[in-house]
Amino acid sequence: MHERLLHTAWADLAFKLKGLMTLDGDRLEIIDQGRLNGGSGPDFSMACLRIGGLRICGSVEIHLRASDWYRHGHQRDPAYNNVILHTVLEDDLGRRVELEDGTHPPTFCIKSCLSPSFLRILEMGSSRAIPCAGQISYISDEVIEKQLASAGREYFGEKTRKLLTYYDEHLPLTDAWRKMLLHAIFDILGVHLKGCRPASSPHVRIPQAVYLYNRILEFDIRSIPGNDPADSWKSICNYGTNPDSARPGADTLKTCFYTAFLPCAYILGNLIHSNKLQKSAYSHWEKARLPFAGQISKPLSEADERFSLHAGSPGSLYQFRNFCRQRRCDECRIFSALLSA
Repeated sequence: MHERLLHTAWADLAFKLKGLMTLDGDRLEIIDQGRLNGGSGPDFSMACLRIGGLRICGSVEIHLRASDWYRHGHQRDPAYNNVILHTVLEDDLGRRVELEDGTHPPTFCIKSCLSPSFLRILEMGSSRAIPCAGQISYISDEVIEKQLASAGREYFGEKTRKLLTYYDEHLPLTDAWRKMLLHAIFDILGVHLKGCRPASSPHVRIPQAVYLYNRILEFDIRSIPGNDPADSWKSICNYGTNPDSARPGADTLKTCFYTAFLPCAYILGNLIHSNKLQKSAYSHWEKARLPFAGQISKPLSEADERFSLHAGSPGSLYQFRNFCRQRRCDECRIFSALLSA
């Protein structure tokens, strides 16, 4: 189970709000759930509640189990002295917790207020590659498509930010851009001595790196803004000519095109103020099908057949790696739709 899922439920008030009671039997009304605290200290600050008819403002701390309060050492931390409510999924203490100043905030057990589907996700999510597998059949296609598109944008943004660290602003634009692209491609090719497939062995990768290095040095970068990025990449790779034994295979070149050349082309568009180049580069990214990505993100397709339509897309790959596997459910549109269903 992941505590941050409970944070999402509290932040979105995604649970039954009528008839709430503390474990002491006092009526609980949530006037303002507060603001999620990304740093140290209680989970939510600036909350406003009415407990037993008394309006009170302060912080809310959320745990899977009530005993986590002591396991985390909050009873010794003055930063938690302003906690006005301890919200838990399971009450395994049977009593209020104690603050550092000796006072005891009331406890609210949220479990009975959560939807059955949310509870199943909490119970099964820790053992599944896709936490919400089996729960999303009634979620609309639009929600799934929007989430994958959002994941694809985040992936692209991550790529461009990393590539910009390779951009040397002290060089002329064309030289700096060429250097950035070469860094990106060399990162993809890599050279591994252990545990690699034959196609990734040094005696294969090094000639491929040299081949692309020479082709990029020879290529006139000034022609890129006036052409489609795919055509520019074909020119760099020398498509249409007799195969060169050192030229990388089709899957490697596709990977280099999608995850190196397109982000670099987008950055170039930004540098020269060409919206056309930026839009064209991102349009190719949205339509991309990355080699091997379909196999990596296979658990998504197994969770719901609609993901199969996007198998191999940057969005599906990033969704699986950086949302599902990292349990970032609280940032996912699909999970939010489940909460409100």
